[in-house]
Amino acid sequence: MSQDVQRNRLTPSNPQTGSEAYEFGPIAIDAARHRVTRDGRALALPPKTYELLLILVRSDGRALSRHDLMSALWPDTFVEEANLSFQVSTLRKTLGEGAEAWIETVPKLGYRFTPTVRTEPAAVAAATGALPPSPRPPADDRGEDAVQMLVPSRRAARRRLALAVVVLAALGAAVLVWRLAIGRRSAPEGPLVGTAATPLTAYIGTEGSPSFSPDGAQVAFHWNGPQQDNVDVYVKTVGGGEPVRLTSDPEREVAPAWSPDGSRLAFLKVQADQTATDVMVMPALGGTVRRIASVVTFTSAGVLESAGGLLAWSPDSRWIAVGGTIGSEPGIWLIASDGSTRRRLTTDGSLPEWGPAFTSDGRRLAFIRESLISQSGVFVVPLDTEMRPTGPPVKVVEAAPRRVLALAWEPGDRGLVYSVSSHMASSQLRRMRLDAKGAPVPSSGEALLVGDQGTGLDITASGRMVYARRFRDTGFWRLDLTQPGAGFDDSGLPASTLDEHTPDYSPDGSKLAFTSTRSGSEEIWISQADGSHARQMTSMGGPLCSNPRWSPDGRAVVFDSTSRGVRHLYRLDVGTAEVRQLTTGSVRHHQARWSRDGRSIYFGAYSDEGPHSPVEIRRMPADGGPSVRITPGSVAEPSHDGRWLFVARSDDDQTTLWRLRLPDGQPELLRRGIVHESSFAVGRQSVFVVEQGGRPASMIISEIDIATGQRREVAALSKRRWWGLALSPDERYLIVPAINEAGSDLMMVEPVR
Repeated sequence: MSQDVQRNRLTPSNPQTGSEAYEFGPIAIDAARHRVTRDGRALALPPKTYELLLILVRSDGRALSRHDLMSALWPDTFVEEANLSFQVSTLRKTLGEGAEAWIETVPKLGYRFTPTVRTEPAAVAAATGALPPSPRPPADDRGEDAVQMLVPSRRAARRRLALAVVVLAALGAAVLVWRLAIGRRSAPEGPLVGTAATPLTAYIGTEGSPSFSPDGAQVAFHWNGPQQDNVDVYVKTVGGGEPVRLTSDPEREVAPAWSPDGSRLAFLKVQADQTATDVMVMPALGGTVRRIASVVTFTSAGVLESAGGLLAWSPDSRWIAVGGTIGSEPGIWLIASDGSTRRRLTTDGSLPEWGPAFTSDGRRLAFIRESLISQSGVFVVPLDTEMRPTGPPVKVVEAAPRRVLALAWEPGDRGLVYSVSSHMASSQLRRMRLDAKGAPVPSSGEALLVGDQGTGLDITASGRMVYARRFRDTGFWRLDLTQPGAGFDDSGLPASTLDEHTPDYSPDGSKLAFTSTRSGSEEIWISQADGSHARQMTSMGGPLCSNPRWSPDGRAVVFDSTSRGVRHLYRLDVGTAEVRQLTTGSVRHHQARWSRDGRSIYFGAYSDEGPHSPVEIRRMPADGGPSVRITPGSVAEPSHDGRWLFVARSDDDQTTLWRLRLPDGQPELLRRGIVHESSFAVGRQSVFVVEQGGRPASMIISEIDIATGQRREVAALSKRRWWGLALSPDERYLIVPAINEAGSDLMMVEPVR
């Protein structure tokens, strides 16, 4: 298809069709006046969102690809998919009830506008008060099967382009004058991070944690390889060429960092038992590898592959900074590059700290400090010439209720670029400017025009930036237990191109409650059991909102959320969508399950406020109130006859399933090695669990007989596990969440001069 044909497939507006008007459901659009109403009430749509709406209503119900939509909305401009996702989310929220069904997500493709649209000429609409149709353009005589839209003339397009150039020039001049005016008072200026990203790698699998060579001509990174079977350190030349593999041990080798003198690479090697991580140093071009320290990091082995900037060299290449625990002392540590000595740089110790980054002169160190699950901020500690703190760490970025994933200093140390994300949701790159004293410049926090789904990043002194752009699509797979050997089916279940997890059937089996990030943050959704009519039930705003569970009467759903800081339990009234908080205080609560009579709720609670405090099962009244301790564990669900309580625990890097006889029996071990605390479902005669298969991307579904404790394998699924497991009330179906596709590529951004 030619570029001209592609560009002409979609367009939001046209001088000849500006008199159109449209109507679908309670929504009316008067294109002549750029007016959108719902039941007569005006809706405020941003310009780009309005253009998207016009494209959709003129699409005749055809499925539109993301590429075509982005080409129509941002012609001749590179944008990332998050921009389109944001516009779709904004449009759905503004249109209100029904919009999720009207704008249907087509997995692996894009979107389809489903309602029947009535159109009338604007003159008729004005006279009758009705809303109008436009004449459709003739079909493309070249046989294109795309949506046909009228396109502005080339002359009009050139006029708009010329006007845009003039406006941009004026804005550029204004910015230049402003910079000159404040130049004497601000931090040193340098090149600006650019606004266009191009792929540096596009390999199958996961490439992450990029680090530039000092001259910016090469990038070190980790990759799980062409067969996705081993994570190793690679180096690639910017601009072309194949990657060079530098390590090959079977253990995961991640997070490389290039020394400022260009002679060495440091990286992390996850020990085989995953209890600790070794800090390794090797020549930059390959050679003998030396272990200089072992540290217990604050991130899991899997997170190590997606995070960035876990190691940082001091500017003189003498020290390597890393976050974690050495001995029994947590914090940011400095380790001599030859391994001869080490010392703790931060001594707070009560909260996880990681992701260090030195300024170019070594007089400041930025790092990430976790506060609660998926919540963190960025701190900066001042240093003397001997790399010793001269004052306490100062918070410069408050990301809560979101989490910082990685950070890097801008050229000239005038600010920080960092990746931020809600729990399980999309991430983006943001910038925070700092003044000469290191304090945040008011109102300087802003999102970059690049960096959709960005995680690990690095920036050279010249302003060249590289970042890892992740992607992940998770969903539900259904197993019919009455059809042995039939396998799994993913049709007829809630689906999107983002994350879905922790499903639960309603008591009558007609509906599903589940968690999804399709609105931009984790929220609770409800659909029919066949996946139709999905609607968003909560607007907690992240960062964590998950684990929905139906009450036995089907009128309420209990879930947990960190929207108010601490993770607490909430009750959703399904009929009214009213949300009420059930637990309070500074102790975290999660993973609630109802008693079979609906009078009580079992849940996991941390025994104190510390980040590593034990978790115990507690029970409280269904409407909230004082709770009582039952047993150690994270998740608990009673048997159908109320005689047993099944409890999942996470101990010693494995998850186990236990049972105890109610009301006060002793726990008995049922099964070791289930994949997650939420990955079990209790039936009338048996308990179903998800276990790890023989390969990383595989799961085994097992059934454990409640009476005898005997286990049998039910089915296997060649997918990576995700969170939760749901059993239909008639015990015919199991819904297994899984990762359908995931990985990350490296993106390059050239500086603006």
